[in-house]
Amino acid sequence: MKPEIEIPVPELDPSKIVWQGMWLFEDNYPSQGDYDFNDVVVRFRIEESANIKNEVLAYIQVMATGANFNNSFGINGKIYVENLTGYMNVRKGTSRVETEVIQITLPKASEYIPMLNNGKATFDLNSYNVHSADFPNVLEIPSVDFKWCLENIRIDEAYPMYTKWVDSGCKSYTDWYKGERKDDMVYME
Repeated sequence: MKPEIEIPVPELDPSKIVWQGMWLFEDNYPSQGDYDFNDVVVRFRIEESANIKNEVLAYIQVMATGANFNNSFGINGKIYVENLTGYMNVRKGTSRVETEVIQITLPKASEYIPMLNNGKATFDLNSYNVHSADFPNVLEIPSVDFKWCLENIRIDEAYPMYTKWVDSGCKSYTDWYKGERKDDMVYME
């Protein structure tokens, strides 16, 4: 099934792009999750503008939610999207729900750290789950076309190269997300 209205990925002058890809959250922090990394999936593009010296434009789009928690998403300590709960774009055979692209202005920084508040705790790329060294709470995928896991499918099951990447200390197989993928375990709609 193909969505009626597809949102094309805009082509931009590469000199304006600072960062783009997807952030995938496992939201049960500080407890152990199911490692499907679809509890909140955000597509992002952060770009510099020649006219703005100390700010950057960020475009974010919530692509999926697979959560019972009422999550809030933010960047660098500030919340931008609230009430991210329920199951959207994480079950096989369901029509894709399109969400709007949100444009925000961020203070210029050397890095942009995504964060999620699940009502119990706030965590980000620097917060790791104490239950497993192999699975952080947030993954940053440098691709805007990444196919995230279906509900309750662990990322290492859908993407077998993930384990090799982790086993290498995240030094080799850095493009694991481009390797073998089990299409029946990821959201393809």
